Amino acid sequence: MTALLTQRKYRLAARLANDTARTFGLWLTAAFAVLLVGSLVYRAVTGEYAQVAQWAILAIPLVMAGAAWFHLVKGQPRAIANGLTRKEFITAFALYGAVTVATAALLTHLGIAVIGLFATYKGAEHGFSFYGTGWLDSFARPALWFAIGAAAGAAMLRFGTGLLGAFLAGLIAAAGLYRSVAISLVVNADGESGTLVEVPVAMNSTSMAWVDLALTAAFALLALALLARAPMRPKPA
Repeated sequence: MTALLTQRKYRLAARLANDTARTFGLWLTAAFAVLLVGSLVYRAVTGEYAQVAQWAILAIPLVMAGAAWFHLVKGQPRAIANGLTRKEFITAFALYGAVTVATAALLTHLGIAVIGLFATYKGAEHGFSFYGTGWLDSFARPALWFAIGAAAGAAMLRFGTGLLGAFLAGLIAAAGLYRSVAISLVVNADGESGTLVEVPVAMNSTSMAWVDLALTAAFALLALALLARAPMRPKPA
């Protein structure tokens, strides 16, 4: 009996990972396949090089944030109602996050490899230079957005799904989305190119990855603090 109780957090983590694979992961893979085929058809018809499949890889931050937010907001009340402690749920969710981030990094590299395999003109894949394709930033980028999604979800669990909770969740998401504004201003001040979108494209990706890893830790701690104060739904009779 004790062994079964100690395994509850691992079963929950596995269930969350499985649910994500069958929903968010499947949708992302399908979108990548559609965009890849569309690129091949376009090149075959027009004879011009085009590649849009990388947009599915660029969407990984949105997928990570959405998956973390959805499963936290949906899963925490259910887990607590079924008898899990806060500590068990937080442990399970952290394990789920680690598996999801590692999978996202793997899918990034597999996606780039597949695009390169079907590329018409080698060396023309301009989209391959975006932040998130390096060995370090392929982990840092999804990790940050998973932490952002978790912090946004934790804010809604702590303060409710009304105006205050929604506002705080949006503020957390905006902090991650516009973090690159300050970074881009610094980069541009040094005479290098950059953008004011989600990530500067031409800056040193290793430096950006370390920034994102630090922010990941900050958002994860924020999520943890909010979950520690979130109300607990009583067990069903």
